[in-house]
Amino acid sequence: MATRRYLNFDLLLEQEGEGRYQARVAVRDRNSGRIGAVTHDFEVPAISGFRITTPILTDTIESPSFA
Repeated sequence: MATRRYLNFDLLLEQEGEGRYQARVAVRDRNSGRIGAVTHDFEVPAISGFRITTPILTDTIESPSFA
């Protein structure tokens, strides 16, 4: 039977402005010593006009369906 493990983290970066960026993340499993890495390219658009987001507020925590 296969075992799945997931990594959750929060990362706060100061934005240098609009443009193309690249995020590179590497991790190592302390128990097995296995290493993994991922690279993600993304673009930050110019800030223009009024923007708003909708926060999600809840008092309930659910386990992921894949756990």
